[in-house]
Amino acid sequence: MIYCHTLYLPNTNKEWLDDLKKDIAKEPVTHHLVPGIPNNISDSRRLGYVQGNNKYCSFIDDDDRINEGIFTKFTEYLENSNASFIWAGEIVMCSKLVKRLKINRPSGIFKKNFILATHHYVHGVVVYRRELIEELFPMITINSDYMDWIVSSCMYVLGKIRGYNDPICLNE
Repeated sequence: MIYCHTLYLPNTNKEWLDDLKKDIAKEPVTHHLVPGIPNNISDSRRLGYVQGNNKYCSFIDDDDRINEGIFTKFTEYLENSNASFIWAGEIVMCSKLVKRLKINRPSGIFKKNFILATHHYVHGVVVYRRELIEELFPMITINSDYMDWIVSSCMYVLGKIRGYNDPICLNE
């Protein structure tokens, strides 16, 4: 099972949060809402991760929607691989769920230089192995809007050091 947190602030859109809760109701996740710290995504994200103890962990932003079955698929892939983490792209949509912007989908192949040069992929769904991300907790101290990109990049490097394979990226 996956531990998943969602950060929220006092101005979080409650309807969006309700939609998100419906999306993940049938997913294999333990979901927690975590009060975010205004203007500090790094400390907020770390507080989210440390609350869980499941084998895998993830996050969903309060304005996200999740495709049915995605976490089930991710769990199956991780259980049957030695990948450090798994991720998929995103589709930016309006409130009526109509596509607004270009689809950001990974190619299905982990491209180290692309991953290290862009933060785009972390805006989709990502699931990490807890044993690796816990090693990064002391390093998640820099307050940065790119914290999720930093964590994923570090997960790649740490995974290689610990003998894990490249992350899996799905064209979802």
